[in-house]
Amino acid sequence: MRIASHPPVFHSEYLTALLRSIDESVVATDENFIIQYWNRRAEEIFGYTSAEAIGKRGYTILKFIYPAHSEEKARTDLLEKGYWKGNIHFLTNEGKLLLIDASVTVIKNPKGKTIGYVGVHRDITELNETKTELSTFLSIISSVDDIFFVINKDLQLVHIDEKANKKIKETYGFTYKSGDNVISKLPQHRKEQIRECFQTALSGQKCTYQLEIKVKNKNIWIQASYFPVKNSEGFITHACCLVRDITPQKSIEQLNELLYRSKKLFETFMDNSPILSWITGEDGTLNYINPSYAKTFKLKKTDIGKHLADVFPSHFAESYIEHDKLVRASTKILRTIEKGVTPDGQEHSYQIIKFPILSEGKFYVGGWAIDITEETLLKQSLTQSLRQLQLSEKHLKKSLEKEHQLNEMKSRFVSMASHEFRTPLSTILSSLYLLEKYMADIIDAHKNRHLSRIKEAVYHMNTLLDDFLSLGKLEEGKAVVHSTRFNIKDLITNITEELNPLLKKGQILRYVHEGLTVIEQDKKLLKTILLNLIVNAIKFSQENKKISITTFVEQKKVLIKIKDRGIGISRIDQKHLFESFYRATNAQNIQGTGLGLHIVKKYVNLLNGTIRIISKLDKGTTVIIGLPANN
Repeated sequence: MRIASHPPVFHSEYLTALLRSIDESVVATDENFIIQYWNRRAEEIFGYTSAEAIGKRGYTILKFIYPAHSEEKARTDLLEKGYWKGNIHFLTNEGKLLLIDASVTVIKNPKGKTIGYVGVHRDITELNETKTELSTFLSIISSVDDIFFVINKDLQLVHIDEKANKKIKETYGFTYKSGDNVISKLPQHRKEQIRECFQTALSGQKCTYQLEIKVKNKNIWIQASYFPVKNSEGFITHACCLVRDITPQKSIEQLNELLYRSKKLFETFMDNSPILSWITGEDGTLNYINPSYAKTFKLKKTDIGKHLADVFPSHFAESYIEHDKLVRASTKILRTIEKGVTPDGQEHSYQIIKFPILSEGKFYVGGWAIDITEETLLKQSLTQSLRQLQLSEKHLKKSLEKEHQLNEMKSRFVSMASHEFRTPLSTILSSLYLLEKYMADIIDAHKNRHLSRIKEAVYHMNTLLDDFLSLGKLEEGKAVVHSTRFNIKDLITNITEELNPLLKKGQILRYVHEGLTVIEQDKKLLKTILLNLIVNAIKFSQENKKISITTFVEQKKVLIKIKDRGIGISRIDQKHLFESFYRATNAQNIQGTGLGLHIVKKYVNLLNGTIRIISKLDKGTTVIIGLPANN
């Protein structure tokens, strides 16, 4: 057999350096399993130095523990295939059981003869434990409702379970698969926050936030926690995210917050309420009093827990306890009035409401009290005042009856007097017209002036009688509207002709009509209104002044305007024009009663109309009346 001129391969400096630097154990034997080479990693894994191992048979040091039937398979594979690979156990000198990933290769010479064996071993104990722990962890994660996934430094998905994917689809409408960029599929408004959290986790810090989202038209709360994943050397390699549905927890928190706020609100209300509030126990002890109760009866916190009989006079305490028993027996709300004596010796009346409270199997009685002492005294005073008022009412009724009788007598007198006066006045006026007619040739200007004065006086008397009759009807409520259809243009033309004799020297009555002519109104009341206003215009205008009357009729409304250029009315007087018997300051020396405009205003109201007066001193007055055309 020819010996190779080169050094054996195991003694090669390059190969030796390589075998010493790798992270696997390398063991070489001859064909008889005598160890020929033992590298550094073999020393670390198996606990023997190269000096202790080389020259010994492999099976005396490498006491491997094979799984069932694995050892036979290993021999078969070596003989038939020249190669074997599998996982075996090794028990160290310290008694630690290692899991070894082993592979054995047969070494043959060029002639095919077996000259040795090379075994490569890798300690996968920690890796296996990590896998086991990870598998257990993932199993635990998958058994709960939390969403868990792992990403690498490029934000690519490394792990996500199906349940998490299902929830993501329900929430966002998409799913992930391994290798996906975890940010790219997210809605735009969520990308930045989640990217920042993953980057925070990859930098070694934890990131947590809570968020309310909508899933299947239902609002839920989630808590997302991001944290770093480190390898065995302490370097961050991945980041994990755990998303948990915290809706029940949030609901409890919100409920607790609501309860806390409600409690604080109740305490604030009770602390500031002027109503006295308290709670008593089954044995008649005070369990709670609010500040108003304590202030009223000068009680302290130390009085809570005392019996009512030790706090109040015995006869009051007995009444309180008796009412408490009624509430316990009936388990219904009790409303009553109780007396109480404050520390200053004053007796007060209280409106009491007592109600049952069942808490933790114990029966309490709660109470609210309002001091009604002042109200009671006021009620007594009001009762007395009411009696006096009833007496006054009787006297007033008698006075009103007498006044009513007097008014009726006055109305009858005015009506009778008016009728009695009207007959002779009509006779006088008729006689005047006859005198003018039959004595026209012998009556000179001087006599004619006296006849005109008599006519004016008669007309003035008639106007007074009409005013008093109208006022009486208005005050008695006897003025009634009787609407008829008539020609308004004809009515006003007749009125102007009737009033021509009253015109002063040079005065002119000018009437203009526009629009429709027939309206439906109370003709008599409208005539009274127009007579009053036109007579006023004549009376309060000087000689040689024009008086304008304008009417405009549409389908639904009538507009009447009477304009003079007389003495006018001051602003102060305009405020009182429609008051009865009121006369303007610049009209004191002109005949009149001050009833005309008062009656006009009342009649305009009866006709569902409006009246407006525009006037300036020494410039004249304009009266504008608006009426419905079909009343």
